[in-house]
Amino acid sequence: MGVQEVVNLNINDVYLGPSSPGTTSTIPPKSQPYLYVEQNESGPGSGHSKRLCDTRIPMDREVEADLKRYLAIRPDSPHDQLLLSISYWGQRITADSIHHIVERNARKIGLHEEGREVGRNLLPERLMQCFKYRFGGQPATKQYLTGRKEKLPYPWPVLVTDYREGIYDLVSSK
Repeated sequence: MGVQEVVNLNINDVYLGPSSPGTTSTIPPKSQPYLYVEQNESGPGSGHSKRLCDTRIPMDREVEADLKRYLAIRPDSPHDQLLLSISYWGQRITADSIHHIVERNARKIGLHEEGREVGRNLLPERLMQCFKYRFGGQPATKQYLTGRKEKLPYPWPVLVTDYREGIYDLVSSK
C-alpha cells in the first residue's frame, strides 16, 4: 500500500472476523482478515492512487495482532478514519506523520542517516519497493495486491494462501 492509501483507510476498511468493525460496512466478508483499499480517489490527498480496482489485502498474523491491539486502545472519535493523529487528537493521520514515524524508527536501527544518499535511507516508498521485489508469491498475486491487476486473479482462499506463503516474515527473520 502507498502512504496515501494508508492515510485514507477507514475503520470499516478493516475486516478481522465476524465481530470486527468492518462487518457493518458494505465490504463482503471473507474468512480471512483483510484490509480493503478502494480504487476511488475521493479521499484526502486524492489523485495519488494508481489502483486499477478495489483491493482486499490479506493480513498476516503480525499485522492482524498489531491492528487488534491498536483498535483496543484507539481513541474514541466521531470520525471513521482508522489511524488517528496524537498531535491533532482525533484527526486523521497525515502522510507527513507516516514519513516521520518510518524515519524515526529507521534512525533507531541505523537505516536512516542525515546526509546519506537518498536511495540508501529507509523511507515508506522503499518499504513498498521491498515488497515488490522480495514478495515470493505468484506474480499475479503481487500485481493484484499492489493495484496493478484489474480483478482478483484467483479465488480468495488461493490468493490468501499465496500471500501468506510469499510474504516476508518479520518475526522469523529476527
